[in-house]
Amino acid sequence: MSLQVATQIANLALTHCGVSKPIQSLDTDRSLEAQMCRTWWDTARRSALTKIPWSFATKQIAPALVASQPTPEWLYAYQYPVDCLKVTRFMSWRLNNDSRQSRIPYRVMQPVPIGLSTLTPTPTTAYPQTTGLWIYTNWPGVNGQLLPTIMEYTFDNLNISQWPDNFNWAFSYMLASLIVTTLTSANPQQQLAVITQKMDTVFSDAEAENLNEEQRPEEPQSEFIRGRGNGYSAGYPGMSWVAEPSGFIVQ
Repeated sequence: MSLQVATQIANLALTHCGVSKPIQSLDTDRSLEAQMCRTWWDTARRSALTKIPWSFATKQIAPALVASQPTPEWLYAYQYPVDCLKVTRFMSWRLNNDSRQSRIPYRVMQPVPIGLSTLTPTPTTAYPQTTGLWIYTNWPGVNGQLLPTIMEYTFDNLNISQWPDNFNWAFSYMLASLIVTTLTSANPQQQLAVITQKMDTVFSDAEAENLNEEQRPEEPQSEFIRGRGNGYSAGYPGMSWVAEPSGFIVQ
């Protein structure tokens, strides 16, 4: 089934490129068209997955802490998941009802040497985990006895049976955009421009459909309105607030 769906996606991409003869199998077809689809398949898939926050490719985990006070700028470093394509967020006090002020800052970089640590005394042995990327943040999570450190990210979902039709359609345009200049001899740049424009529309529609499957919480009040209350700027789970201000009249 997965090979059949993959071949269908490849043939859709070829159709976008103006190729009228379909391939029979993405795995075994020896044509130039099939070879180009195989060459760019993984790149196109990863690019399509990171283009919008697909629900079927989103997961949450508690990342592994790999260093405390790794640099003067960051207090904690966590391991970048091996299947991660794009970090979406760290959960804050507001959980799924984040405001601009409550979002957790972070940065993804290579592991740093122990010489940059601000721990006292300075570590003398290398960090035990120095492969892959690290995610740096000042959010302490369980290290500060707060909420658990939970990150949300887009992962490389290779289970084709979970791919919705709108993703397959968008994926086919992403693949077409990568192979069209090789397969088209008549004004390939113009063909690429047409495919790219259509691709942007398809992804925009898919993002709207993806959001329609969710019931997002009401947006938090502005910082000004929250500041008139009890002084909390970020808030925390269970903290009460209302959608409309009260206590004054706008004339």
